[in-house]
Amino acid sequence: MLREIYEIGKTIVEEGKIKPEEQFVDKAKLKKTKIVLCITFKKDSEDTLEYIGIKPEEYDESKSISYLYKGLPGSGVDLMPSTLISKDITTAVKKRIFAWFEGNVDKNNLFRGIYDALINEKEHIIKDISLAYGSLDKESKYNTLLTIKIFDGGAYKYLWDYKEFRDSFIDEAKKQYYYKKSMGESKGEGTCYLCGKHKEVYGFVLPAFGFSFSTADKPGFVPGFNKEWMWKEIPICEDCAVTLEVGKKYLDENLSYGFYGNKYYVIPQVVLPEKSKEVLSEIMDTIERYKGKGYQQGLVADEDDMVDIAMEKGNIMKLIFVFYSQKGGGKYIDILKYIENVLPSHMREIYEAEKNVKSIYGENFVKILFGEKAEGDFVAYRKSKMKNEKSGMNNWYIAFGRIFFSGNKEFLNYVGNVLSGKPIDRRYLIARFLDAFRKEFKNGNDFAFKLRAVEAMMIYDFLREMELIRGEFMAEESEEKMKISTEKIEKFFEERKSTFASDEAKAAFLVGALVNYVLQIQRKDRGLGYGDEPFRAKLYGLNIDEKKLRKIFTEAVEKLSEYKRGSKMESVAADYLSRAGNGWKMNRDDISYYFSLGLVLGASLFWEKEENDEGGEKNGSE
Repeated sequence: MLREIYEIGKTIVEEGKIKPEEQFVDKAKLKKTKIVLCITFKKDSEDTLEYIGIKPEEYDESKSISYLYKGLPGSGVDLMPSTLISKDITTAVKKRIFAWFEGNVDKNNLFRGIYDALINEKEHIIKDISLAYGSLDKESKYNTLLTIKIFDGGAYKYLWDYKEFRDSFIDEAKKQYYYKKSMGESKGEGTCYLCGKHKEVYGFVLPAFGFSFSTADKPGFVPGFNKEWMWKEIPICEDCAVTLEVGKKYLDENLSYGFYGNKYYVIPQVVLPEKSKEVLSEIMDTIERYKGKGYQQGLVADEDDMVDIAMEKGNIMKLIFVFYSQKGGGKYIDILKYIENVLPSHMREIYEAEKNVKSIYGENFVKILFGEKAEGDFVAYRKSKMKNEKSGMNNWYIAFGRIFFSGNKEFLNYVGNVLSGKPIDRRYLIARFLDAFRKEFKNGNDFAFKLRAVEAMMIYDFLREMELIRGEFMAEESEEKMKISTEKIEKFFEERKSTFASDEAKAAFLVGALVNYVLQIQRKDRGLGYGDEPFRAKLYGLNIDEKKLRKIFTEAVEKLSEYKRGSKMESVAADYLSRAGNGWKMNRDDISYYFSLGLVLGASLFWEKEENDEGGEKNGSE
């Protein structure tokens, strides 16, 4: 990964796309900043400064370099007297503004003049900042930047406008590569890890811009290593350190995306080294053209344009996905999941599989299951009902997965398996589905139960199409087929033959469909609400094995006979129970899973209007 980030930085530097000072500014950390509070001074002809107030201004990204903001890992003084503030104004001002000038007061007359003016009006300044910050609305307070501004020579100037600040900024930024106050220096003569040249190399390069997998002051980072000698573990020279930081900066500003409380990078890896600069340059130009546009096709975020670009380039490049969380107020990143060697052709396969599976669950399916007023395919319908859903229309397998893999580690493993093409254990998958089914079943939430069932089926169909299910695959159907009298059932199973690949699966599903009909009759005839049906108590909390399934089937048939509501579905389910035989290989979770699907989907999809004995009509759909 470091090599790929370095190549990105190298391309930017060689093409002159960034100024020397600009490469160290943390523009990405100011993305959500709306307001800048300026501690403002007036400079007279004798180089003395007078405090004239706190002047708020709207943050303008084009002026980001003016503030020379660069946060440092940890909670101490920032690199320059520009800092992000929150509720504790007094502490922030004292530790990050006053303390900076106190530590640099003797460097030049400008720093001395500002320091003297700060000290003379210390209490006044802190009070004014508190009042200015307190007057902001809630949204504007988030990520507020506090900095210095000087009225000098008839115009307002910022840190960038003074050579003293620019020189100090560059010197201190580079110093972070080899010096930590708590640990001292880490540098020496060696061979640079990136360029291969023998020269002075540094040991704190990666921690300097927040890679926590290289945090020098974490015990056990490298077994038995001496912190002062860290430059021997990951030796990087000054030129390569700067180039690497430029690449990391580009990732933060252009190739970092967010989803479900996580963030991730998409890093291009050019397969042919001699084509690296050419391909990366083209990618950067394309990204620049894409800025500000919307995207409907992406990994997990609609604006994930890197994936689209990669697919256009073909397999001359690979993709690296780095999922991470931010720590220390965004100054550190903690890598949660790392996936490399993802080919653009594999991403295309993912999109095609999503598209194919989604087409099966179209508007007709939705209307049958959720009523005639429902519109769109299942993905669109679900999105319309879940107002806080942030997923796009073409990344539904991610959104659905978040429901069943609730733990963040489990969720990222699921996403990672799909991206890397690693199979998911079938028993584990079914168990996750059942956890969600049982929760909604216990809560008596009919609508949520239906959503979970369809989501699970679509994920399963998607993973089967991608050939990403590992475990006890059920035997394929025999070529000898017993003709099913119900056309809708035949069609349903045929469209999902990889999911319903055995008579056992079909039998469990059809028994669930039959029970759905029993429950509907009880609700209708007795005026009961969903979850209050007496027959529900006979379903073992959806923890069903073969013996219990056959008992449920027998009791359902008896109940329909009692109600005089017999149906051909009974014989269809009985046929499949007979074909499946005894001593099923399917385990308890699988049986419970297919039964649950039938309980939700079966009746609504299969029951046809029929005349009953009293001349009325019955219909299993709700």
